[in-house]
Amino acid sequence: MSVLDNTIVCSDANGNLNFIYNASPSIVLNRNYQQMAGPVPAGNNIFLGKPLWAKYPGSSSKYFVFYPTATITTYKADLKYCVIDMSLNGGLGQVLTMSDR
Repeated sequence: MSVLDNTIVCSDANGNLNFIYNASPSIVLNRNYQQMAGPVPAGNNIFLGKPLWAKYPGSSSKYFVFYPTATITTYKADLKYCVIDMSLNGGLGQVLTMSDR
């Protein structure tokens, strides 16, 4: 995996790794550096902006990952997101949902 400016890391309050998200090529890795279960978010352009994560309101185990996408033919940029739940798969997490717009 090539690590560029489109990679983010999420850790818990104690500094333990939760997940790594890389937008190009698109992949979410768990704390064991294995691909996380669930669908793969399709971020594709490092020049549109860096992805970021945020805590899911009202949950101690869920996170949003926001990432830019674009189509070359229309030059249209979109901000998409996925939800990751770190309580699943024995604490290794799982990508639950992704935005389709």
